[in-house]
Amino acid sequence: MLIGTQMISKGMDFKNVTLVGVVAADTMLNLPDFRAAERTFQLLVQVAGRAGRGEEKGKVIIQTYEPEHYSIQLATTQNYNEFYKKEIEIRKFLNNPPFVDLTYFLFTSDKEDELIRMCKEIEQEVRRILPNHITILGPTPNFISKIKNTFRWNMMIKGNIIDYVELIDKIIYDKSKATSVKYSIDLNPYSLI
Repeated sequence: MLIGTQMISKGMDFKNVTLVGVVAADTMLNLPDFRAAERTFQLLVQVAGRAGRGEEKGKVIIQTYEPEHYSIQLATTQNYNEFYKKEIEIRKFLNNPPFVDLTYFLFTSDKEDELIRMCKEIEQEVRRILPNHITILGPTPNFISKIKNTFRWNMMIKGNIIDYVELIDKIIYDKSKATSVKYSIDLNPYSLI
């Protein structure tokens, strides 16, 4: 019997595994990331691939609170094409990548009041320079809002802001340089957490 986290699904070849169980398969679906369904599908297909590699057939049992979710349904049949069609349709409807760029801003500070104030000031300043068709989401507390004594807030911008990134960086730098606030900018990040 093997018990593990996601790492068990990552490319290990165990012979004679005939049963794989996935507990709380929908955990990732509730993360605030537009790639959550994609990551759920990917993980389920990978972990299911651990069963039945030897002489005997394999069986996969998936425990989920959302058995009707398309990523779980399509992972059970390993239907990559249908998953892609559904996922790309949703991303287009919600104006998510690959249809637009997404720029992620992470702000951190050990002084929560200063961080909140700076984030709101930065958002107002950035909003003034961007055209109306570009969407600003946030600022809001990050999904992981505090690590040790450091508070974390984020802001995202959806739309083609390549021509504005330098100017936005200058605005943030100028506003935050005399404060405790640190920041990072990530264009089309792999993860939003």
